[in-house]
Amino acid sequence: MESIIRKPEKNFWFTDNLQGDVKQLKNFTPNYRLRVGNYRILFEVEEITLVIYRVKHRQNIYN
Repeated sequence: MESIIRKPEKNFWFTDNLQGDVKQLKNFTPNYRLRVGNYRILFEVEEITLVIYRVKHRQNIYN
């Protein structure tokens, strides 16, 4: 789990252009999903701050 949490820290460049394995979610808050293997990270970008809401296995992330 620790390596999953570290990955976004190494790749903050995606907040500028939302490249990488990031998907903008429709009708769902938070607004973005980052896929890291079998895990998903739900987050929002507020000005210059990346707010992470959840880090869970893909089967449980949207529950």
